[in-house]
Amino acid sequence: MIDAHKNQFRLIRAIADFGVVAISRPWLSFLVFIFLGIAITAFYAAADAWHRYSEQSARDRVLYDACLAERGNVVACDAVMRIIKRQRQ
Repeated sequence: MIDAHKNQFRLIRAIADFGVVAISRPWLSFLVFIFLGIAITAFYAAADAWHRYSEQSARDRVLYDACLAERGNVVACDAVMRIIKRQRQ
């Protein structure tokens, strides 16, 4: 248990001591959690974008691309695609 506690931040401390400055333990923990938060947020954004793209048909993708080329506004094109989806139902 003591060895695990001592080696908990070995890699990050080695990176920090590589030539920058030594980072105190509270700041090191803070930076680790900030990095994890950024990684989780990026993963969620990528998964959401993948889900949105995969549920569109090829015809819908062409319409969306044409809308973006014409208007250049993602929010407006999302609204147009929602309207088209409602009209199909």
